[in-house]
Amino acid sequence: MKTIWLTPSQAEVITVLERWQPISLKELGAPLVCETGSPSRLLERMADDGLVDKIVNPNDARYVLLRLTEKGTAKALLIRDFEEQLYTDMERLFYEGRDVGDRRGTGEAACSLSDSRCALQAQFHSQVGITRP
Repeated sequence: MKTIWLTPSQAEVITVLERWQPISLKELGAPLVCETGSPSRLLERMADDGLVDKIVNPNDARYVLLRLTEKGTAKALLIRDFEEQLYTDMERLFYEGRDVGDRRGTGEAACSLSDSRCALQAQFHSQVGITRP
């Protein structure tokens, strides 16, 4: 994440917000792995950096909802590119020299690179509690 000037916690927040925005701070805190407890300080920094907007909750003006700014949305695209490269590198490292049918580790019929990438992504996202569209 250093290459896109984000901490892992910031990248995780951006990924969650991209999928679920606008959401409350409490709703955001539930799926986060990197930021235990309250992510409020992290969100303050991200708002100061222009990555996240706080908007008044139309249902209850005492609370705010969080959403990505234009800058935050641009970072979300960089995160996706970063993840894509990560999965490509993982495939190369884990599957190089193996028979295509071994990519899933099940001995089933051969799967394509995109199938194995989807499996790697799903496994990674399930481990960190992120559901991607």
